[in-house]
Amino acid sequence: MKTPKQLHAICAGIAFTALSLSASAEVVSVATGAQGSLAFTSGQAVAKVLNDNGITARTQPLVGYLPLIDSGEVDFGFSNGVEAGYAFTGTGNYDRKHPNMRLVGVMFPLSTGIMAPCDLGLKTIADVKAKSKDLKIAAEYKSSTIIPYYIAGGLASGGLTYDDFQNVPVASFVDGIKALGDGLVDLALVSLNNGAGKKAAV
Repeated sequence: MKTPKQLHAICAGIAFTALSLSASAEVVSVATGAQGSLAFTSGQAVAKVLNDNGITARTQPLVGYLPLIDSGEVDFGFSNGVEAGYAFTGTGNYDRKHPNMRLVGVMFPLSTGIMAPCDLGLKTIADVKAKSKDLKIAAEYKSSTIIPYYIAGGLASGGLTYDDFQNVPVASFVDGIKALGDGLVDLALVSLNNGAGKKAAV
């Protein structure tokens, strides 16, 4: 199995070919993610830079848009490296390969992990394991299907799976963070350096 670092190298190999094709188009489309998401604000910023430099760019708030980039319906978008690798190879949360998409650059790092409210006293994965049957965990993430893979990886470090918890379905990454802040779940994936993560009252 190739590591995310190796997948980055594969995807970035002919990045400039894809970039030059997009730049020559009359209008460059930038998929931004749903309104309120980090990808949405980032997409708006990128489009502004493009427009300020003579490239006409149009943003499109979309969810699950990597197949649209692969087919050429959308020129650019945002993705974490793992999901881009899964899409490229047809593994993980993708059931077919998307060989036409390329990673063209890194925007920013996100510090992400499984978080729990402070008052639960969970400091280690061993603490989580000891109380797992009584804990509610954000699950499914229907519009952010990569998230359960990240959570499953974190749980596996302690010999745990989703089956060890009470699963509470949420729609998206942001919804999982909100559910954590509202006390609807005890565990969810949170990025500490994005807007929703900073606002989470846990």
